[in-house]
Amino acid sequence: MSKQEITKEFLEHIKHGIVEYWANLSDKTDLEKCDGVAFSILTLLDGYSGGMSPFEVKPLDEEGIAGEDIAGSLHEQYAALGGSGNE
Repeated sequence: MSKQEITKEFLEHIKHGIVEYWANLSDKTDLEKCDGVAFSILTLLDGYSGGMSPFEVKPLDEEGIAGEDIAGSLHEQYAALGGSGNE
């Protein structure tokens, strides 16, 4: 897939597969919905949802040099902090 195709699939999954899903849950508070969106996006980046491969997430320093990839277990680390998925 091209960069453009991957970007489109990624963004469409966030819009239609994550945001719209959580927005339509009437039994959740606003905080629970925001928490669910955050957890779902981290799960997507880690490659555990959306049928997509995992993504690299690297911080850039002031010179634009990439640091170490922090992805792979972001959703698990988020849940360990008391975020969604820890229910």
